[in-house]
Amino acid sequence: STRDEWNPCAFYYEGTYNRTYFSWIDYDGYIQCAYYDHDSNTTSSSVTVDTAYTGDRQHANPSLIVDGSGYIHVMYGGHSTAMDYKRSSNTEDISSWSTMSSPCTGTYPNLAFENGNLWVIYRDNSYDIEYKVASDASPVGDSWSAATTLVSAGSMPGYAEYPTYVQNDGSYIHVLVDDRISNTPDSRFGGVYYTRYDIVGDNWELADGTVKSPPLGSSSMDLVCGDIPYRGFHPS
Repeated sequence: STRDEWNPCAFYYEGTYNRTYFSWIDYDGYIQCAYYDHDSNTTSSSVTVDTAYTGDRQHANPSLIVDGSGYIHVMYGGHSTAMDYKRSSNTEDISSWSTMSSPCTGTYPNLAFENGNLWVIYRDNSYDIEYKVASDASPVGDSWSAATTLVSAGSMPGYAEYPTYVQNDGSYIHVLVDDRISNTPDSRFGGVYYTRYDIVGDNWELADGTVKSPPLGSSSMDLVCGDIPYRGFHPS
């Protein structure tokens, strides 16, 4: 369910069908969803999840995931606003959507699912990276935990933090965080940082298994790489 402010996201799910679901915001601001069926080698027509989005479209690219029962979850929102949240009315079916209560206020939602728990990891209005977990009965998503701060912006070297990759491999939820140096057109990303959640151990840790307790900072995550051009431009 990886997403960021520029790229669409996709999620593969094998249940009754063998499909990859994907969602995006189109030129007119409509939140769209479609799927590719791996058995028939066909792509569905797109379905409008939400009509013309009137907020900050640059930041409103949706995150999508399918839970263990087959319900499809789509979350999106503008810059530092209440997240919009839609859940498919039926399993493995994009034709009808239910409007859910907003789970949080912030930017850049990323969804993950593990052992019946639906996670949303996002940036809050203070630029901290937070997460909430819904653990209610299927279909999940009606009731959310209180927010936990995963990464403290004050413990990072840059101006703003971006949760850009969240993925569950069955044992861990892997998270990448981009640290942007300043709010200028020629700004670099100071680094890409990594942490992971051990599902069995119920711990956040480094790649080598060293346990670290949130809120995390640059000294308690792995630095994957540093000094990255912002949007492809590297200042001299």
